[in-house]
Amino acid sequence: NMLPATKLLRGDPARIEDALKRDYLGDVVETSHNSFLVNTGAKLVLIDAGAGSLLGATTGQLVGNLRASGYRPEQVDELYLTHLHTDHVGGLMAGNDRVFPNAIVRVDKRDTDFWLSEASLRAAPAEARRFFEAAVASITPYMRAGKLAVFEGDTDLVPGVRAQAAYGHTPGHTMYVVESGCEKVVLWGDVVHVAAVQFKDPSVTIGYDGDAS
Repeated sequence: NMLPATKLLRGDPARIEDALKRDYLGDVVETSHNSFLVNTGAKLVLIDAGAGSLLGATTGQLVGNLRASGYRPEQVDELYLTHLHTDHVGGLMAGNDRVFPNAIVRVDKRDTDFWLSEASLRAAPAEARRFFEAAVASITPYMRAGKLAVFEGDTDLVPGVRAQAAYGHTPGHTMYVVESGCEKVVLWGDVVHVAAVQFKDPSVTIGYDGDAS
């Protein structure tokens, strides 16, 4: 997908433009919706579910890519969400069917309290309500099946995978730290959107941030 960086990033416009130019980038930057599959040896853990069919034909390739890697959706034991924005939860459902029927979906309670709340939906501006509706449509079937489990803040989920609070982009935005031996990778969700700008100036935020501070 293409991101209108200069329109959505929040910071000094001149510095943002200079940072983009240094990396030979224009106003519009290519971005991707990524999910990560972690095989701990005991559990198959998927981190984020992508957009599914909710954001157009260029997204929603998760199931095909899983199969190409030798895995099937029903093999996924645990599914950890960084947050409940559409491009991270849309892949949970295909029509009326749960794409990952055997997976326990885990997410920070702050996000479910906000995005699944009728009060939040009613208070949201009209243009933002589709985000709430997508979260409800994606999460509710797992909740009804007894497949939703929330956590609060920094939490060890399974051996080798730990949730680390990174609140701000959404109320319960979470990073996941995956460790094996002396190696570690941090899957940080939407902490950074345009690396060329935000690595150089971490004070730059994006218009989608719920709490830019």
